Amino acid sequence: MRSPATVKEVQQLTGRMASLSRVLQGAEVRYQKIEKLALAILVTARKLRHYFQSYEVVVRTDHPIRQVLQKPDLAGKMMKWSLSARETT
Repeated sequence: MRSPATVKEVQQLTGRMASLSRVLQGAEVRYQKIEKLALAILVTARKLRHYFQSYEVVVRTDHPIRQVLQKPDLAGKMMKWSLSARETT
């Protein structure tokens, strides 16, 4: 996917991104920052599964998300997310 070149293309992309957003619910509000980031990546990967399966997608972040999701001693939800993310790609 190429970068938007016009204002209209930027607005269209912004609209698509807004349709991906979701509000944190229940206990998700109390998640640690790294857990919220992992959840956001997972939700986006699920919603855009067809893109993730058709193209190489690189997620750039200043958080050690890969290292966290590859830890052998992950707690419940993080382990579940890690496995789910692997199924998506």
